[in-house]
Amino acid sequence: PVRRQGKLILDLDSHLVDVAVDWGRRGLVEGFTLLGRTRGSVREWGETVMQGGRELKEAHFEGNGVELDVSESGCLGQGFAEMERLVAALKKDIIVTSLCLARCQLDDICTNMLAGALMRNRTLRELVLCENEIGDEGAEALAAALDQNPALQRLDLAANQIGPLGAAQLADGLRRNQGLRELDLSLNALGDAGAEHLARALEPSPAGACALRRLALEECGISQRGRSCLTKAAASLRSAGAPALALVFEASDLGAGDAVEEPGERFVVACSRAGVEISSADVGIGRLSWGQDDQQMEVVIRAPWLRRRSRGSIAVRFDARKFSIEAKGQTVLEIDLCDRIAPAQSSWMVREGVLQVVLAKWEPRPWPGLVRPVGASAQQGI
Repeated sequence: PVRRQGKLILDLDSHLVDVAVDWGRRGLVEGFTLLGRTRGSVREWGETVMQGGRELKEAHFEGNGVELDVSESGCLGQGFAEMERLVAALKKDIIVTSLCLARCQLDDICTNMLAGALMRNRTLRELVLCENEIGDEGAEALAAALDQNPALQRLDLAANQIGPLGAAQLADGLRRNQGLRELDLSLNALGDAGAEHLARALEPSPAGACALRRLALEECGISQRGRSCLTKAAASLRSAGAPALALVFEASDLGAGDAVEEPGERFVVACSRAGVEISSADVGIGRLSWGQDDQQMEVVIRAPWLRRRSRGSIAVRFDARKFSIEAKGQTVLEIDLCDRIAPAQSSWMVREGVLQVVLAKWEPRPWPGLVRPVGASAQQGI
């Protein structure tokens, strides 16, 4: 992992990023995150950005897409003024390719507004709306947007309030959409009725085959009967010559249908009122924050995949100067720490999609940051 800290000018010509920056200035959000991919190493990329005028431009994303994460923006669920600003920005934005609005208190009214903007936007490839309050009416609005938007490729609606009726509306949208590749409806009470609606959308028709390549339905109350219905529909799709569709019913199926990793490294630009921190990390790790007192450093990671993993499939390893997180035996994040810890006294727990790591400091003193900076020795701080 590589991290650099400092001030940075965001010059991306993005209406959505401008809204996020304004929210940060006004104290409406604690911060937001930009993510992307560089063909080289994040270390070299970070040095180029921080030493080259300290301006982050669209060209720095190297044509690999600009991802914006403004999760936990509670201002969107408190009146419509900020929601209207976001929607207006989404209609005009031609820069951001992925927008994450997880845990933003979005209800059906907010989702209707977003769906209207999606009908106008042709740049967004991914929209993450997990862990909100979206119900069947919101699902119906998104289905209408799918009918008009051929650009969106991934839609995450996990952990909302969508039922069989909402599943039926989304199924109608899928029948007419040839762009969406991934749909996550996990942790919604769809039941067998919802599964049957989705299965009918998967069946080949004279108008063409469904374009989905991955459909996640974990903990949706679907029995073996509903699963069998979906499996048969996926097999019919395959028999018609369409690419294979991965159905995810259990946490053990999470790797099914995953895309081949692209070359290069992913970078994360975490923006807050304190400045900007550039890091190299797995983009799927979610949102990371930290705080401290003289005795401990607390690290909190929030991610939808944590909600769908049992504690036994996650492990946190401590060393004197670093800690790592493993999922299903694979390291998903490793952090070189700014100072030394006492591994035996450090601890962690995971609950409801949140991983909390408590690092016991070797010496009772404030740390200038969480992560050892680029080029720093083990004795240096940030």
